Amino acid sequence: MGAGFIPAWSALATLHLEGRGVAQDEAAAVECWRTAADRGFASAQHNMALAIEQGIGGLTPDSQQAIEWWERAAEQGFEPSKEALEHLAASGMYTPKGE
Repeated sequence: MGAGFIPAWSALATLHLEGRGVAQDEAAAVECWRTAADRGFASAQHNMALAIEQGIGGLTPDSQQAIEWWERAAEQGFEPSKEALEHLAASGMYTPKGE
């Protein structure tokens, strides 16, 4: 997929996930999120983490890969990703870098 307007890729992903105006297609949603996430869009990185954690769109659940996406978004100050990492740290499933 081409780059285009990065936030639009994330919005299109949500439309595919929910089947609003397009056929519901989790795999297409993941592809759109990945396009935006690979280009540094924090909310798409967060959604990639959720998709990987939950196995959405045929992805194999992988908590370490999900954490890597949450870290990328959190490094940009994206609060939902910071909160996800804090929750994982509190449950002993994640050790913040440098600790």
